[in-house]
Amino acid sequence: MINFTNVKFIKSSPNYLDAPLELSKEVLIVGKSNVGKSSLINALTKKKNLAHTSSKPGHTKLLNYYNIDNSFYLVDAPGYGYTATGGKHLDNFGKMMEEYFDNPHLKGVIHLIDSRHEPSKDDKDFYAFLKESNIPFIIIFTKSSLKLIN
Repeated sequence: MINFTNVKFIKSSPNYLDAPLELSKEVLIVGKSNVGKSSLINALTKKKNLAHTSSKPGHTKLLNYYNIDNSFYLVDAPGYGYTATGGKHLDNFGKMMEEYFDNPHLKGVIHLIDSRHEPSKDDKDFYAFLKESNIPFIIIFTKSSLKLIN
């Protein structure tokens, strides 16, 4: 069984060609800016401040590699959609992701969608891309609230 608390941040990289090489498996976390990718990483690893969280969209600009129990890299991708930096970031995201999906180490994708809103065009486009790519993926809906009945 994989121990997610045995985790170490390895590096940030502008593309997969600059990725660490020790492990041969990667799982990518992707979604809109500010959807909760860093919060998910912190929750999975039970490390409160492993991945930096921010209330401002577009904080993550590189691929962030986390070694999970010397079994695989969990890779935090920059968010797509709105950012304070505007269109240039979106162009860089598209190029980075196109190159990343040529990565032979990619074994799966965790696609995060904000449950408080209808999926955006970017969410739907990325979902369509994943379906066509034949890469295994799961969708996680974030930011939901659940009220328990007393």
